[in-house]
Amino acid sequence: MWEGATRWGPPIATMAVVSVAVAYASPMFALLIERAGYSGGANGLSASLTALMMILAAPVLPGLLARVGLIPLVLGAGVLAAVMMLVVPVIEALWWWTFLRMGLGLVVVGMFFATEYWLVETSPGARRGRIVAIYSVVVSGSYALGPLALERVGFETYLTYALPAAVILAGMAPIWFGRQNAPKPREEPAATPAETLGYFRSDPLIMWGVVLFGMIEFGAMGLLSVWALRSGLAESLALGLLAWMALGSMLFQYPLGWAADRYDRRRLLALAGGVSMVAPLILMAGVGLEAALIAAVVLWGGMAVSLYSLALTELGARYDGPRLAAGTAAVVLAYGFGAFIAPASFGWAMDLVPPDGLLWAAALVALLYTLLALIRIALVPRSGPEEKDPPGTDSLDNDAQIRR
Repeated sequence: MWEGATRWGPPIATMAVVSVAVAYASPMFALLIERAGYSGGANGLSASLTALMMILAAPVLPGLLARVGLIPLVLGAGVLAAVMMLVVPVIEALWWWTFLRMGLGLVVVGMFFATEYWLVETSPGARRGRIVAIYSVVVSGSYALGPLALERVGFETYLTYALPAAVILAGMAPIWFGRQNAPKPREEPAATPAETLGYFRSDPLIMWGVVLFGMIEFGAMGLLSVWALRSGLAESLALGLLAWMALGSMLFQYPLGWAADRYDRRRLLALAGGVSMVAPLILMAGVGLEAALIAAVVLWGGMAVSLYSLALTELGARYDGPRLAAGTAAVVLAYGFGAFIAPASFGWAMDLVPPDGLLWAAALVALLYTLLALIRIALVPRSGPEEKDPPGTDSLDNDAQIRR
């Protein structure tokens, strides 16, 4: 399991560190805008524009990777992100913070794209699911540290902005020292933006699974505490549900990664979609039963994140080189699309059917995805191209294959 860690370890280590700063920056911008007296609508629009940047940037990322190279792309994005954090207090205005938020979204998307391509490309086929699971666990844990760090630092000194900048720059060290193990450039031309968008047609189970994850993470998780308060739950429990959900997102990843290395990943994606449909229904039925609520959010968090990790694993089983880069960019686009549409649509559903509209909407989109998965499994022998390394094979376990 660990003998090839020098191949896939650097991107995990880098994003573990960078994710702390990313999770720090999101509430930092939201609180800056709130403290300046702007409306909640303006604050929400500012956040939505960050997700929009993911959608706009994703189709051009494969071409940028081919022209610039993986290491310069990650390091350059890291330096830009650090500079943006340092200049946050230069102008105290909504337009400036939104501009920086959008710019940070662009460069962070570039880092996630490049490091996830590195991770999936260099992971051995028979262990890719577990390696991607480790990545998911580490990033999820790092995201939990960001808000805690902001709570300790506060807004009283320039350290508020210098700390995340320093963290981002520190995160560049593993990529730099492990650069010799990065995937080598291929002779094939990079995918065009249109070809990147084509993965929604050729690999719908992967892409729409990531859309569902983006909707759950940005929409359902973001509004879950509001639902809990409107349902009459105590504030401590409302906030505690988010912590339990985050714990679930870490607990389930490695077992599902192990399963992804041995069994049909399409069926696992269908399972994740099905549980993501049932969990919000259990929440509605379990109001007043704390144990039921906790069990539901633990399951929901674990299965929602697995939609992303299983999608990356399945993508790596089908493609390599420029085609894998294009597929990874399509995953970024899918996540951004889900993150962009979910907050407003789920919030509208909560107002339309108070207070459970959020959960009904989340269950509905998960149901639609589960039906898609079951139809694809029943009617299509494979949900996409022939796998280059189906479960149980180890096609990336030798240097010749890595140079392929």
